[in-house]
Amino acid sequence: MITSLSEPNLAIFVNSNNKIIGFRKITETKKRFNDMVYNHDFDIQHSYLYNKYKEAFQILPTSSFINKRDGVYKWEKDGKIGIVHWVKHYSVISYTEFYEDLIDESLQ
Repeated sequence: MITSLSEPNLAIFVNSNNKIIGFRKITETKKRFNDMVYNHDFDIQHSYLYNKYKEAFQILPTSSFINKRDGVYKWEKDGKIGIVHWVKHYSVISYTEFYEDLIDESLQ
């Protein structure tokens, strides 16, 4: 994985042949003191990413795991894999990080 100081929320996946096979983008929800507003922000971001990959792959996720603290959706089609996973951080200010991975295994 290659990361950059100028773009800290983006990383590039490369294989052993130094061929780019995908990327990771990290999105952090707004930090809020009000949990009701936080939950609304979380739902909007979650729906956006779910629908983005559902449209891109034209299929429902092939697997998923969701609980109150973290979760993951995974799509697989034609050697391509799209994964959205998230972790809720508990602190004085609750927030969530979404990790958006898109990997094309057909490029191996």
